[in-house]
Amino acid sequence: MPSLIIFDLDGTLVDSVPDIAASVDEALTSVGLHKAGEHNVRRWVGNGVNALIERAVADQMASDQFEEVLSQFQLAYSQSYSKRSYVYSGVISFLEKCRSENIFLSLITNKPGRYTLPLLRALDLEKYFWNVLSGDSLEEKKPHPMPLEYQLDLLKIRPDEALMIGDSVTDAQAAKAAAVTFLGVSYGYNHGVSLADDYPIVVDSLNDIVF
Repeated sequence: MPSLIIFDLDGTLVDSVPDIAASVDEALTSVGLHKAGEHNVRRWVGNGVNALIERAVADQMASDQFEEVLSQFQLAYSQSYSKRSYVYSGVISFLEKCRSENIFLSLITNKPGRYTLPLLRALDLEKYFWNVLSGDSLEEKKPHPMPLEYQLDLLKIRPDEALMIGDSVTDAQAAKAAAVTFLGVSYGYNHGVSLADDYPIVVDSLNDIVF
């Protein structure tokens, strides 16, 4: 049984793409570009807002409009970050189980802090986490190991006592770099590629995890 479980947010605990995609489309159309659509946005998320918008404008050969689209996205998403987003099935019961076992729970996401805590509060998830790190909390974000190492240092927990649960290769690479065991979920984003193609331990629900 791990002493600490570190979770990713988008694609692992919450399906936030419906709100993100709607905001991306609103931003693109506001500057005269075409909508990207939810299917494309699901392939683009995972590396932070800047990377998402870079991919969205590059897809339409409009990289010169990056700053304007980014600004419009930030405005749109700040007003609709929890309208369509929902917690995946099995998440709450697993978090409750971990809490009953006195396992420390923390969250590391590449999502900017201005959206992370409001979304957690809107979905009643904040109460489960001992600590939350967003994409702009430290100098580096996943796949860099710094956020994971920071959490381990705070709790004085060894890497072999921790578990990272995520939906993408970004999470897996961060865990590997920090020498933390990684467990993947099959239902997330991972840039449109099945995580099970590269990682042997992938579950379809957090309820499938047994300690």
